[in-house]
Amino acid sequence: MALLLLQVAVTCYLPGLIWTIQLVHYPLMAQVGTDQFGRYERLHAAAIPPGGGPAMLAEAGLAAWRLLQRPPMV
Repeated sequence: MALLLLQVAVTCYLPGLIWTIQLVHYPLMAQVGTDQFGRYERLHAAAIPPGGGPAMLAEAGLAAWRLLQRPPMV
């Protein structure tokens, strides 16, 4: 049951991260001048994986575990 709750928590976290990027980060890109856009985009691309990568790996691992060790009621 604890792993199921962990999977739900991770699964809920990722859409929040995606919406933050969509609603905050991408609109801010329009405010950066063309001379600084390349640097801004590189910094943005480097800052996102530490927040999403581990959660994505956890979600994939937990989903695989659930497929291999399905509860009796599923």
